[in-house]
Amino acid sequence: MAYIALVVPFQVCLLDSSFDGLFVLSMCMDMVFFVDMILQFFTTYARTTPTGVVWEVRLRKIASQYLRTWFVFDLVTLFPFDLLGWQ
Repeated sequence: MAYIALVVPFQVCLLDSSFDGLFVLSMCMDMVFFVDMILQFFTTYARTTPTGVVWEVRLRKIASQYLRTWFVFDLVTLFPFDLLGWQ
């Protein structure tokens, strides 16, 4: 997260876009976030019931919960901002 917070804004705003080591590292980080986004469709979550807290394991419910909560934010973070200035 520190890399994303510190390096990417510097890279996007101040550096010329080029295919170099920093670009490759940035694409690798994007792949990590993409894999994380896919895994969120299979990650259980706790839900409160009248009898207490239970873990939701039904994939349809997990996907629905993820799509209603963090999916849009995760999708926006996958946008390759370092490609904006590439010519």
